[in-house]
Amino acid sequence: MDRAAYVRNAPPPAVQADAARLPFIDRCFDAVAALWMLYYVPQPSIVLAEVARVLRAGGVFVACTSSRYNDPEFAEVLPGWGEPFSFDAETAVDIVGEQFSITEVLRWDKAVVRLPDAAAVRLFLRGRGLSAAAAAEEAARRRCPLSVTKRGCLIWAQKHSDCHE
Repeated sequence: MDRAAYVRNAPPPAVQADAARLPFIDRCFDAVAALWMLYYVPQPSIVLAEVARVLRAGGVFVACTSSRYNDPEFAEVLPGWGEPFSFDAETAVDIVGEQFSITEVLRWDKAVVRLPDAAAVRLFLRGRGLSAAAAAEEAARRRCPLSVTKRGCLIWAQKHSDCHE
């Protein structure tokens, strides 16, 4: 499910909808995953209340997100690096815990991305919000290959038995 227009042309069972107003009946799913998306939502708690509504009693919820301190190798050049976002690894467990019982949290803090050359660094930085000129300048000054540290968390939770029953 996504609210983007391209979903209209995606193969079934794709659904175009807003996560804050899920077009499903109450208690119709055994599991819901919100992977790499809740940081786009200004108020994740609204989406989580909708998730709780559509989950059956004991249903599983899974979410993952990045840390605000992701990609520390580029901290000095990335726009907004270290600033909180609506659903980041530093706050996600507490936010999910308001609606669900947390069953497991997996965190990562490891250099897992390898950028082999300046072109890869430039492309990576463009994808993280730098202008073409700033990305090219930064890529030219970096020594490659370059490893980039990814930080974040994966949260497994279960619907409280008394939610929306």
